[in-house]
Amino acid sequence: DFQVTQQDDAGNFFTANAGSATNFGFESEVRALMGDNFDVFANLAYIDATIDDDSANGELAGNRFRLQPEWTASTGVSYYQELSDNYSLTGSLIYSYRSDIYFEPDNAPISGLDISEDAISLVNARIGIANQESGWNLSLYASNLFDKEYLVDAGNTGGSFGNPTFVAGPPRFVGIDFSMSFGN
Repeated sequence: DFQVTQQDDAGNFFTANAGSATNFGFESEVRALMGDNFDVFANLAYIDATIDDDSANGELAGNRFRLQPEWTASTGVSYYQELSDNYSLTGSLIYSYRSDIYFEPDNAPISGLDISEDAISLVNARIGIANQESGWNLSLYASNLFDKEYLVDAGNTGGSFGNPTFVAGPPRFVGIDFSMSFGN
């Protein structure tokens, strides 16, 4: 008895029973040390998160859960190199993937506007220098390195008025991160 929020023709929201639902999946992860300075990892996850495709489940039968990608994956490499007794160089490069998702249980457009998101791949990078004795770390980083445009949510309250809202994922962001430890 999977519960979903629906809207009637008058614009009133109500909780409805979408019927039986199944959530089956697996996840795997591997990590390898590639010498003294390199560490690589990869993970993969699959989830079949759907309302059961049974006529007793009505118009939502066979639909995917909202915000549930079928596949996610990531892989990356991190680097660490001592430069001297007190200084070290660090770096990382991470790739992530998410298959397409739906933002509403109907898995259908609202007022003719598509409220699903296609698969997205993102890359993040970081390089930094640290002084262990003084307890500080300075890094240059970039998230969404290739400035991909994507949505993290859609539909929401605006969808109930025939004008769905869209929440964009963050654009490329480049910054400097400084941290320092004080005391023990």
